[in-house]
Amino acid sequence: MSANTLAIVFKDVFISYGRKESLAFAAKMHQKLRLKGLDAWFDKVNIPSGDDYVQRIQAGIRNAHNFIFVMAPHSLTSQNCLDELSYARALGKRIFPLNHIQETTAITSLYTKNQQRVRKEIAEILGNRDWLMGREELGNLQELDQWKLGYENSWKNHQSQEYLKNWVCPIQWKGIDKVEEVIDKFIEVRKADNNYVEEHTKLLYQALEWENHHRQTKYLLVGKERQAAEDWLLTEFNQLRLPPCQPTDLQCEFICEARKNAENLLTDVFICYDTSNKSIRNAVIRSLSKNLITTWTHDGDIVKGAKWGEAINIGIEQADNFLFFISPTSLQSKYCRMEIEHAHKMNKRIIPLLVEDTPIELL
Repeated sequence: MSANTLAIVFKDVFISYGRKESLAFAAKMHQKLRLKGLDAWFDKVNIPSGDDYVQRIQAGIRNAHNFIFVMAPHSLTSQNCLDELSYARALGKRIFPLNHIQETTAITSLYTKNQQRVRKEIAEILGNRDWLMGREELGNLQELDQWKLGYENSWKNHQSQEYLKNWVCPIQWKGIDKVEEVIDKFIEVRKADNNYVEEHTKLLYQALEWENHHRQTKYLLVGKERQAAEDWLLTEFNQLRLPPCQPTDLQCEFICEARKNAENLLTDVFICYDTSNKSIRNAVIRSLSKNLITTWTHDGDIVKGAKWGEAINIGIEQADNFLFFISPTSLQSKYCRMEIEHAHKMNKRIIPLLVEDTPIELL
């Protein structure tokens, strides 16, 4: 692991919740997780006073291996909670829905149109994931409000293990499920493919560092670290063993660029296309990169100052395959014609890909 990565403290889990009903429950979860030896991210403890709230939240999600979404009427209709869940999904995080306060018909009938929209979007993200069960009966919300206002300056104490050993939350609603049992269940479930999940977090951090530093070569992986990343990307899953989290497009591109750099800029595929098909090209590149297949494109691989025609020819010569997007515009493009002629001259394997309905007479 690189020195830059070692400087980051990754968390085992990020706790996302709605404060209206679930603050005390989230605090108890944080306590139990910490006492079980897991490092949990909890906003009341991990956001210093005066810091940018959104940036801290996003950093917490990025650097956590797992994401727990505590479900209650407020979190299920909160734009802030939706934003957190959407960000976790965009980063490919492993998400655990946890049922805290169950919705009732009386509650859902009071949702505004905007709350109904948020609720629908959250349901679509969560999909058919299995829920952890940490149910409590909804208690006195006024009592919870009074406690959290008076306790605001005490959250800093929750950094201390000694304090947590003796802390008892004064809000004790009637539990349908025991907090200790849901924590034990989470700890047991997270063991599945835990190494894969932790590698995902590390590679996400490294890929973002590469992106934030204008994709400089020195931020790419090398040696054993690169090989480990390639093995991770090619990990096989099936219906009996589903992936716990998803590689992002950025991670795939980062790993492919590291491989390309290690192989002296040789690539698997040169892509010949007309600019009108760029969205299709991008989708193909994303699909190929998920399988560690490197690609050459004019807008990504021509160095500033290089002569365009010479750079194109070198790209073709250094690629094992030539992928030609067939469309009416590509067949009439002089640039595409020049590229395919050079590929033919170099005896490259040419793979035609029909991306648009094309009249036969144009072929």
